[in-house]
Amino acid sequence: MKENRIRFRIVILLLIVLWVFFFLRLGFIQIFRRNYYAKKSRKQGVEKIICYPERGKIYDRKGKLIATNLKSETLVAFPKRMKDRKRTAELLAKHGYGSYNDLYRNFKKRSFVYIKRNLDRKPQKAVKEIEGIELLQDRKRYYPYGILCSSFVGFTGTEYFGLEGLEFEFDSLLGGKPGWAYLQKSPMGILYPHPALPVKNACSGKDIVLTIDIDIQSIVLSELEKVLASSSAKSGIVIVINPQTGEILAMVNLPSYDPNH
Repeated sequence: MKENRIRFRIVILLLIVLWVFFFLRLGFIQIFRRNYYAKKSRKQGVEKIICYPERGKIYDRKGKLIATNLKSETLVAFPKRMKDRKRTAELLAKHGYGSYNDLYRNFKKRSFVYIKRNLDRKPQKAVKEIEGIELLQDRKRYYPYGILCSSFVGFTGTEYFGLEGLEFEFDSLLGGKPGWAYLQKSPMGILYPHPALPVKNACSGKDIVLTIDIDIQSIVLSELEKVLASSSAKSGIVIVINPQTGEILAMVNLPSYDPNH
């Protein structure tokens, strides 16, 4: 009987010690770690998104548009909104939007997934009705003269950065400066603006005007194609320069490509 009382007292003592430790720990967190955990909690409920600026346009010496921007649509996914991620991946793969394995892997790891940028056709009704799949307004780079100016204008990538030619050389000028915004994130992963969260507006890129004359460029391209065809040569380059000013009026390099594709 005496031993039972001792054991009982030991158990009670241990419980008291544990409760004291618990309340001391709770008090420590409330007093000394309050700001840390509050900041951590806010950070978990907020997501930063990048706001890309409007890219600058490129003109020839007469004001003809060589590179511009067009509105487009992009198919995206919000995995946390999906009822069945496996089924969603299967449906998207069935309609030609990637492989099942890649789609499902991305759905498991990310809260936001690009399915296809700059759609060249409207997605099927069955795809648009999938829960967690949305169409977003986007933009893409467009070159009205296609192959005619590809020798010097270059092209941009899917993230709108210059990868070749003038698009690459003047990327910092044309590209502008991205902005950003912090959005509130719901438990379901849905993002929405909140007036208390900071926002920085994007700065649009600058336009540039070239010394190139599209009319002369067109003539030079046509003549070079004739020369290559008649001589069976595989490639050729022609540069037309104003001897008085040193301005480049035309620059053609064959074979070439269409920067729109």
